[in-house]
Amino acid sequence: MSMILFRDDWDYWPTADIDTSTKNKSFIQIAALWRDMGIKNHAFPLALINPNLKGIDPFAPDLTKEEIGAISYECRINPWYFFREVARAPARSGSEPGLFLANRGNMCLYWCYFNHIFITLIQPRQTGKSLSLDELVSLLGNILCRNANINLLTKDDTLRRENVKRLKDIVDLLPGYLNQMGKKGSRNSENITFSQVGNAFQTFLPQSSLAGANNVGRGMTTETMLFDEGPFQPNFSIAFPAAMASAGAAQDIAKTKNEPHGVICTTTSGKIDSPSGSFFYNELLQTAAHWDDPFFLDAKNHEDLTNRIISMCRKSPSYTKEGAKIPQIIVPRINATFSHRQLGYTDDWLREKIAKASGPRDGAERDYLNVWTNGQADSPFSPDTTARIVKSEKKVVYRDYDNKKNFLLNWYIPQRDIQTVMNERDILMGMDSSDAVGGDTMGIVFTDSRSLNTVAAATFNNMSLFSFSEWIADILIKYPRVLWVPECRSSGMAIIDQVSEILMSHGIDPFKRIFNRIVQEKEEMKELFEELRKPIHARRANFYDMNKGLFGYKTSGAGNYTRERLYGTVLSTATQRFAEVINDKTLIQQLMGLSVKNGRIDHGTNGHDDQVIAWLLNVWLLLFGKNLSFYGLDPLNIFSEEPRREEVTLTLAERTKRYQQEKNHKRIAELLERLGKEKEEFVVSQLERELKHLDRNTVKNDRSINNMHELIEKAREQRLRSRRTTESSFKNFDSANSLNNYRNMYSSSVNLF
Repeated sequence: MSMILFRDDWDYWPTADIDTSTKNKSFIQIAALWRDMGIKNHAFPLALINPNLKGIDPFAPDLTKEEIGAISYECRINPWYFFREVARAPARSGSEPGLFLANRGNMCLYWCYFNHIFITLIQPRQTGKSLSLDELVSLLGNILCRNANINLLTKDDTLRRENVKRLKDIVDLLPGYLNQMGKKGSRNSENITFSQVGNAFQTFLPQSSLAGANNVGRGMTTETMLFDEGPFQPNFSIAFPAAMASAGAAQDIAKTKNEPHGVICTTTSGKIDSPSGSFFYNELLQTAAHWDDPFFLDAKNHEDLTNRIISMCRKSPSYTKEGAKIPQIIVPRINATFSHRQLGYTDDWLREKIAKASGPRDGAERDYLNVWTNGQADSPFSPDTTARIVKSEKKVVYRDYDNKKNFLLNWYIPQRDIQTVMNERDILMGMDSSDAVGGDTMGIVFTDSRSLNTVAAATFNNMSLFSFSEWIADILIKYPRVLWVPECRSSGMAIIDQVSEILMSHGIDPFKRIFNRIVQEKEEMKELFEELRKPIHARRANFYDMNKGLFGYKTSGAGNYTRERLYGTVLSTATQRFAEVINDKTLIQQLMGLSVKNGRIDHGTNGHDDQVIAWLLNVWLLLFGKNLSFYGLDPLNIFSEEPRREEVTLTLAERTKRYQQEKNHKRIAELLERLGKEKEEFVVSQLERELKHLDRNTVKNDRSINNMHELIEKAREQRLRSRRTTESSFKNFDSANSLNNYRNMYSSSVNLF
């Protein structure tokens, strides 16, 4: 079945035109929106293959046989015409049936289905998710399929009856010459048959027993498989794999015949800690690529689309069938989660729906904010912090895609600004390591040390570790101000080793570009640090080999470099202070998937937190890193552009606290200025004690004293230089700039929440 999906498909239909005269303005609006988003392949929703149909009403009572035949054929080869001109939405609350309205959600659903891509569609309640699915079933059952089954596994009998009734109403609204139910068509509350063409829409219900769930899944042999509200179905983790296995043969046959086939899941967000919710979230959503309109719609063809999706997917944990494990493979899947705004609904609409729904807060978050909640488990975040994290999501500005290696890096700054930002600002590149061959992935997050903005992010899987190491090294070579903060477990050490070799071959010292314990623990490793200060050629020949185990952050074991520390103070501080600049959709969803169980923060079973770990490594280094100037980071700039809550949102107590701390900031700047010039050691000791006291009282647990320690060390070094030359005037601390820089750095680092 050939249809217009990609830009080059227009060449296959030389008569095709873009119908901008359609009365269904929603299709013009979606095409215009995609055009404004920079998508080249934006016009397909307006495709009209037979231009003679322009302006002809498919419902006109006086259509000729030729016109009826042309309309029927157009619907068969051009689904966009069917949805745009023929499909009707049933009347609601006494209104007349209306046009079917296009939006980003349903256009994504249809485009993925006709490309045979497994898609999960998640939308707020009452935004037309079920209607979109029923319109597709109407097209398949009446027009596109022959002797085929379309199966739906839905949550309960109530939803099944509602679904069947809604579909019947939709079919009844079609022109008579397109309605294929016929007199013999079944019209019960469970199934619909299209007797004229031999198709059937069959519904199934979940089962409370494991054996029953398995039997239901096995009985769903079909070319098109639909699942509704899977996270709320009992034993979904049993029924779904069984259904997928049974449908394989039917879909393979449909594929060889170029007939419609695919898998669609529709749902609202669920509870991650429920059995079905956990399976759905971790097995289906966390393994899927997030829908990205420009990146996917502008794929050249189906093969290119599949490669792009796989570059963003993860491997699912293997299923067990009759005692034998099915080998792990990457299944191209799309996680299409759309907010009310993305679907054209206003904030006022959302507030009204939530107010009318009442009920618990977590229910409203699931139903209307697309937040996956933790059910009975405790969320590590307050409602305010949760809302700020979710709201921080930004669209990808530029996608750096290597189609040969299937490497995709999502940038949150314009392409034209990348070189400037990366060369003029100190950027941290956190990495959570894995073997990149299983369900886990490499997580990469680039963080601006001044604002804590997520500049770029990526996940990598199913790749050569050597190719990945080359990619990391290229980044470090291309951008000299990037500091790499890798986790050192699993494949981490091998990657660090390869990257270091490449850096040294370019004359770059890996100890200055990769976080390492020699720099962090300078006082405990004085001899190693002294040798580290020498040029590479002046060090012992085996210096790197003897000390390469000191690179990276080891998240296993005990001590200062533990996973618990990242998920303790660092996570709390990071989300409270930097929630507005998290930006990345995958990182946000992984944060929302965390829960507190038995006093320990963790992701769900088979869940993922690679992006979270990568991000937290960056924040940890800025909070607790020592001697950062050795890497080239300027302590004056760290947190200097930290986001602040608007003053109008602060209480009187919060404003009072901020005023007091502003006084402390000024005093800190004055003391640092004096410290750089003071010659009497006794006075120096007094100044240092007061600085440390102010630093502790000013920032509490939100900012480590380690940076203050480094600043004091810099002042001490400056005093030594001042003794050697009268020309030195302690440029870093003796000007009005000092006061402004320190006020910026400290005033924005106060935790008031």
